[in-house]
Amino acid sequence: MGGTTLYRSSMGIKFDDPVRERLVSMMRVRQEEMTAAELLAAVIWLQKGMPWTFYRDLARHLWDEIRHALFGQAALEAEGYDWHSRPQYTSDYDVNIEKMPGTQYAWLSIGIEEGAMKRPGKVGEFEFCRDEAKHPLMAQFQDYDWADEVTHAAFGRTWTPELFGEDLGYIREVAKHELDHFWGEVRKAHEVAAAEGKV
Repeated sequence: MGGTTLYRSSMGIKFDDPVRERLVSMMRVRQEEMTAAELLAAVIWLQKGMPWTFYRDLARHLWDEIRHALFGQAALEAEGYDWHSRPQYTSDYDVNIEKMPGTQYAWLSIGIEEGAMKRPGKVGEFEFCRDEAKHPLMAQFQDYDWADEVTHAAFGRTWTPELFGEDLGYIREVAKHELDHFWGEVRKAHEVAAAEGKV
């Protein structure tokens, strides 16, 4: 493996075709969703005393994120890209692991995944793969990814109010705050890497 990184490193290839560049980048982002799976595993492990249905729903969410990583891996390998040689993006876990499980889950399910429901978001990714890139495998993968994110956002709307003992409006404010912090950390990591000539 090519180590870890807090910023997305894509495949490190310059493409002449912007459609191809976006497609391969999307494959890589899917492959890197293992970091979301790792964060969910931490939430399941750390959060005690919830009803069985909470653990069932988060186990489903965890499996979906692993499957998304496999989508990206399969797509990259089908195209002959060596994703093992690239640093693995670990920010979802690394930036959030010290936070309370409810905050971790609000960041992911409400901040990231509910946010992905806004256009262009996930539907735009699916339409791009289907209509512009004309890549049947990635179109299929993005269709599943989109459907799963709808489910994950619903899980977040169900469970985060219970985790916090607060209403969804409050949770969305927490998620926004956590997103701002997260993207600030990712930006700082990218700036450091750029100063070191790594990007």
